[in-house]
Amino acid sequence: MKMQKEKGQEQEIRKREKELRRLGRAELLELLVAQSEEIDALRAELARAKDALSTREIAFREAGSLAEAAVKLSGVMKAAEDAAQIYLDSIRKMEAYKKAELDRLKENENRRM
Repeated sequence: MKMQKEKGQEQEIRKREKELRRLGRAELLELLVAQSEEIDALRAELARAKDALSTREIAFREAGSLAEAAVKLSGVMKAAEDAAQIYLDSIRKMEAYKKAELDRLKENENRRM
């Protein structure tokens, strides 16, 4: 199968070579100009594709950075939440201690009277 394909390609190349030999200078120059224009168009298309790829790569990197930032931020938020809970617990303990102290002082005052 591969051999047949290669033979077909060789025959096609020979056929094209014969056609090119029959062409005059003006026709050959027209072909060169057309090929040059096609090459320029393909280069421009390649440049646009590279730019698009670069933009996507940057977007993927930024998405990764954003995801990392979100994970880190959630860690910071968790630490802040834990600190707030510790603070509230200490305030409640202090409130209970002050209330007990106030009750004790009231009781001492009532005994004096």
